[in-house]
Amino acid sequence: MSVKALQSPNFRMFMLGSAFSLNAIWMVRVTIGWLAWEMTGSASFVGLVGGLFFAPSLLMSPIFGVVTDRIDLRRGAMVTQSGQLILTALLGALLFFSMLTPTALAIGAALSGVCGSAYQPLRMALTPRLVPRHEIGSVVSIQAINFNLARSTGPAISGALIPWMGADKTMLIASGLFIPLLWILTRVELRELAGPPRAKPPFFEAMAEGLRLVRRTPVLRDALILTAFNAVLVRGALEILPVLADGRFERGAAGLGALTATAGLGALVAGLAITLLPTPRQGGVPWAVYAIVALGLAMLFSLAAAETWPQALLTVALLSLSTTGVGILCQTVIQLSLEDGMRGRVMSLWGVLAMGGGAIGAAILGVSADLLGLGPALATAGGVGGSVFLIVLYRGLRRSNASSR
Repeated sequence: MSVKALQSPNFRMFMLGSAFSLNAIWMVRVTIGWLAWEMTGSASFVGLVGGLFFAPSLLMSPIFGVVTDRIDLRRGAMVTQSGQLILTALLGALLFFSMLTPTALAIGAALSGVCGSAYQPLRMALTPRLVPRHEIGSVVSIQAINFNLARSTGPAISGALIPWMGADKTMLIASGLFIPLLWILTRVELRELAGPPRAKPPFFEAMAEGLRLVRRTPVLRDALILTAFNAVLVRGALEILPVLADGRFERGAAGLGALTATAGLGALVAGLAITLLPTPRQGGVPWAVYAIVALGLAMLFSLAAAETWPQALLTVALLSLSTTGVGILCQTVIQLSLEDGMRGRVMSLWGVLAMGGGAIGAAILGVSADLLGLGPALATAGGVGGSVFLIVLYRGLRRSNASSR
């Protein structure tokens, strides 16, 4: 994949603003995850809070996807980013005045998830409109690098700030980092929609139209199935890192920051490596995706058996590399298969599976860790996932052999 999309001034400006916003989002997620553990010491509650960040994607993304295809993308993005700013500042203020309870923390995580769920299809529909259509593949890979660079730096920043300044001031600083993107969104210009204008069907008919497109397009269906599988198992494990950092290794908030930053580094390596690969061909999911999923499953067993801090750091980095590689490649395949007018609806389905799957995985692993212990919970997830993956791989091989005849 190329990085030619950076030649567009609009896209460069947007990526700059996104860098601030994404760092803020990761700072918020790490801080809330740490507070969940610090307040309760419960792996189940940490899993619940991690799940609440993504649960709105599971429930509301299809609705937001239809809305995305009907509204001004810049205004929609500004509304959702403003919501994140206000919510983050409010949580920081409640914590500062010692008014933040576990219930309020869980509600804050859910509301942040709603804003993120609404913003995701907007971002995925907006960024391809900042470059010529033939550079869409480049947009996906650059966005992934930007996202995962923030995934490394944001947790590192929060891991340093929480012990030094406190979680309350960390949240207030994070709220200010949403401002640059809000200003940039007033400046960027979008290219015209490709193709002739289309009449907008009724709301639920428009939602069904996206589902029908996925059902009758094998490449979209396969990419979404692999996205869901990867999200539930691998991404879900990355949402309970507070339990690993402090529950097993007793490293506190700094340890959580180190683990999450290491996950970001692994994801960044995946994003950079994928830019060196050819753009995936239209009409099929690359076999590299299956290999990367297998790597992620192997790392679940490695994390279950991790007895030293360096082993845990390396395993988390490889887990993150796996989930990011699958996410970028599947998302690229889907984006290349879509018309502009369908992006919001179909990419919202990707959000349901990628983010909602992470919520389900985090919740299941959190409860399992309380009942069985963290190691047995991760090993069980790897075993169940491996069995399902063999079935998915077998079906993929059969489809590939049938199409080559």
